Amino acid sequence: MMLIHPTGDKALCLVAEPLLQNKRDYDLVGRWGGEEFLALLPKTSLADTRMIAERFRAGIEAAGLHMPEGRSVKVTVSLGVSSTASGSLDIEELIRQADEAL
Repeated sequence: MMLIHPTGDKALCLVAEPLLQNKRDYDLVGRWGGEEFLALLPKTSLADTRMIAERFRAGIEAAGLHMPEGRSVKVTVSLGVSSTASGSLDIEELIRQADEAL
C-alpha cells in the first residue's frame, strides 16, 4: 500500500511558497480548503489582480515537485479571479465569481 499524504503535503507547500513570495506585504494568502487557496488583494484593480495571479501561476509551475526517488513532477494550477469592481462586496459572491472564472 502506498501512502500519498507526504507527496500531497509537499504539493501544497510547493503551491503555498510562490503565493507567499509573490504577494505584497498587505495581501492575505491562505489555504481555503482541500487543495484550494485564497488570496485577498486589497485596493487592486482587476487588471492588476490578473497580473499577480499570473505571477503566482508561473512561480508554481517553475518550482516543480521533487520526488524522493530523484525525479521531478511538473505542477500546474488553475486560477480564477474576481473583483469588488463587479459591484459586489459579499465574500461568498466574490468566491463564486472566482470559481466560475476557472
